[in-house]
Amino acid sequence: MNGSVNDNRWILWSPSAELTEVSAKEIIYSKGFLQSNPQTLFPSFSSFWNDFIENYSIDIHVVEIRKLLDIPGNVKYLYKGSIDKENIYVGFNADEFAYFGNILIPAGNGRPIDIVMEYLIRRFLTSLSFSWTASENSVIYFEGRTQEKPSAEATLILSLKVSGTRVNVYIMCPYSIVNTIDKLWRGQIQASSKYKDISEISLDIQIAELAVSPNMLNEYLSKGVRVGLEKIVNDNVYILKDNKKFLKGKLLQSGGRFIVEILGKVENVAGPLQNMVDISIVLGSVVVPGYVVSELSQTNALWDTGLELTNEVSIFVDNKFSATANLASYDKQFAIEVK
Repeated sequence: MNGSVNDNRWILWSPSAELTEVSAKEIIYSKGFLQSNPQTLFPSFSSFWNDFIENYSIDIHVVEIRKLLDIPGNVKYLYKGSIDKENIYVGFNADEFAYFGNILIPAGNGRPIDIVMEYLIRRFLTSLSFSWTASENSVIYFEGRTQEKPSAEATLILSLKVSGTRVNVYIMCPYSIVNTIDKLWRGQIQASSKYKDISEISLDIQIAELAVSPNMLNEYLSKGVRVGLEKIVNDNVYILKDNKKFLKGKLLQSGGRFIVEILGKVENVAGPLQNMVDISIVLGSVVVPGYVVSELSQTNALWDTGLELTNEVSIFVDNKFSATANLASYDKQFAIEVK
C-alpha cells in the first residue's frame, strides 16, 4: 500500500476519539462484585422463608440476581433500613408492589398491604444479615417507608417468580456490602487460580497480525513504508500470553488509558502458515502478578492496562521486536507507517 502523505484516505488512528469511555467504578467492580453470585454468600437465606411460604401456600423461587452500579429510576415504593449504621434500601416498582401485596392480601389495598409489606421488608433485612457468611453480629435497624432519594453504591435486583409472575425486588446496597462482596469474589478467584504461585506474567495486546513471505519482509519493515494490515478498523484485540492468543478482548478507554474488556478465552489457536513469517502489531506489553490473570480471564472483566492512549505500536516478527510504527486507517482498514 502506497498512500501519499497528502492522501486524505490516510488517517492516523485516534483512540481517544474512537474508543468508548468507561468509569473507574465499572473497572473496579468488573472483576469482583459484577461477576459475583450473591447466592453463594447468603447460603441459608431461603431457610428463613420456608415456613412463611408454606403458611401462605405461595409458589416462589429466585430466577436470577442482577447487579447494577446505579439506582433504577422505576422504584416507587421504597423502604429504608441500615446494617451496621450504613443505609440500605429495598424497593419495588408500582405494579410489582401491587401484585405482591394482592398475593398476600387478596383484594386488599391501602394500609393492610403497607403493614404486610413492612413486615416482609423487616424479615428480609434480618434474613440477609443472619445468612451472610461475611458478617457476624451485624446491627440492623428498620426505619420504614421513605420518600428520600436513596444513596447507594450499587443495586442488587432480586428477580422472583411469585405464583407464576416475575417480581423484582431492588436492594440498594451501601459501600460496605458491595466492597465486601467484591473482595470475597476476587479472593475466591485468586485462591483457585492456577497462576497464583507465579510472581509475574507478561501479557501483550495485539491489535492486528499478518503472515508474509520471508522475501518480502524488508518491504514491510523499511522506515517510512506504509503497510495495510488487511483488517477493518475496529476495537477488537487479542491478549497474548507466552506469545500465544489467550483471551479475546475489546478496547475501551478511561482516564486517558487503554482498558480491555475481556470477551472470552481463545480456543484452538491455529499455527503459523507454512513458509510464512508472522508479523504481530502490538499496542503494548504489561507485566501483572500471576494471581491477577485469573481475575482478568472472566468474561466482561475490565482490565486497566495502565498504558496511555497512543497510536504508536510495536512490530514483532516471529515474536521478536523489530520496529515501531504509527497506527492509522486507510480506506477504513488498519494500516501502519513504520518509524
